[in-house]
Amino acid sequence: MKGSEETTFSNDSLMPTVSSCPPLRTVGRSRTDPGKGDEPCHSDPVKSTKASLECDLKRVTLESAESGMPTLNDIIGLTPYQQKLLTQSWPNIYSNGPNGAFASNIYYNLCNRNAKAKALMQKADTAAVFAQSDVDCSKMHTRLTLELIDNVVKNLDQSPDRFIDYLMELKRVTLESAESGMPTLNDIIGLTPYQQKLLTQSWPNIYSNGPNGAFASNIYYNLCNRNAKAKALMQKADTAAVFAQSDVDCSKMHTRLTLELIDNVVKNLDQSPDRFIDYLMEVGQCHRHLKAEGLSQAAWDDLG
Repeated sequence: MKGSEETTFSNDSLMPTVSSCPPLRTVGRSRTDPGKGDEPCHSDPVKSTKASLECDLKRVTLESAESGMPTLNDIIGLTPYQQKLLTQSWPNIYSNGPNGAFASNIYYNLCNRNAKAKALMQKADTAAVFAQSDVDCSKMHTRLTLELIDNVVKNLDQSPDRFIDYLMELKRVTLESAESGMPTLNDIIGLTPYQQKLLTQSWPNIYSNGPNGAFASNIYYNLCNRNAKAKALMQKADTAAVFAQSDVDCSKMHTRLTLELIDNVVKNLDQSPDRFIDYLMEVGQCHRHLKAEGLSQAAWDDLG
């Protein structure tokens, strides 16, 4: 990407083309973490470490190693004793397969011990979704979860990159394998035909004013006042402190990128959300390499 690029979408591609903004991986950094001009955002693909996992896992890159990327164990926070106990006991648990006591109760125990997992399960209404399939989705997901845990246990001393890449690829495959009746952006947003028409007619005038217009100048202020989660994320991120450390006008740049994203959403309300999911995941990948000055791990998790 070059510094004079803009974010647009082509009709023949699910991925947006980013043209009119500096590379995300080179802006908004702390002065203590200048990064490298040729720093890549992705690892090199290699063969999967487990044949039963449908998607390729990726090997840790040399750049990740040099930057001191934390290992899976560092992120999970296991003590040496806990790690040893887990690696010794897990093979016996895993050998019982998806019908074992551990696997049979894995989602039940997860919901009882993790509030966020419970909330996600309730939102998904998995029982109703799985009931519509001819495949035993519950057992299949249990088996895949066991295989993922098995790979995590065997790679506690490795970078989490390969697992992040795998989970992102798994989400992509799930979307691609969905039935052709995938909802459009408008279906997800829930606009009425009148609201959609009003939005598509009025938006061009708003967008034409650019990042200095009244709408753009107050976009984050209004978002925080009208959306509790957005407000919580902004407070966690402490964006004023983070942006103040950069030589780039990050506030204006992010406003412009947000406007461009909204513009593409408005122009593609009748299209699948795939391209936008891919774009936002790419943005998240690039931001993941930035030093989290003033930005807590919890905030990154929420944004992710």
